[in-house]
Amino acid sequence: MKIKVGVVGSASGEIPSEILEKARELGRTLAMHECVIVTGACPGLPHEAVLGAKEIGCLAVGISPALSLDQHRDLYRSPWEEYDVIVYAGNTWRVCHRLRRG
Repeated sequence: MKIKVGVVGSASGEIPSEILEKARELGRTLAMHECVIVTGACPGLPHEAVLGAKEIGCLAVGISPALSLDQHRDLYRSPWEEYDVIVYAGNTWRVCHRLRRG
């Protein structure tokens, strides 16, 4: 069974190129160790890690708050082409957030 590693981080804003490269290197390293990379299927640092991982052929899984690919792509404006699997959580994160707040 392969190890799954979640990668989270800034999804927007200005990110220096040297930080973007570090995220790609993280993805490459995960791929070299035959891990599965799991992200929020968002842009920014997590996506850079996916791009690095895919250079080596790593399996990439995204978990999106969208209800569908169309919503993921058009409403959230998030990447999809590099992912092998995207799970559409359909805004369930809002329910989880409310539960945590009591």
